[in-house]
Amino acid sequence: MSSERRGWPLRLADMIAAIIEARAFMAGMSFTEFRDDPRTLKAVLWNVSLIGEAARHAPPEVVA
Repeated sequence: MSSERRGWPLRLADMIAAIIEARAFMAGMSFTEFRDDPRTLKAVLWNVSLIGEAARHAPPEVVA
């Protein structure tokens, strides 16, 4: 299925999954530990990118 045909509920599920995953990556880390760990930093930034991409397709009625 092409990404254009994915409905908003699936994109919202993608956003929630990315948030959960990013939080799990950072669990138990201080900010300094997070900042100094390039692997974790890049993994979290990847998830933030996924959230942004999914949000870009939000229908007007859910955009505040």
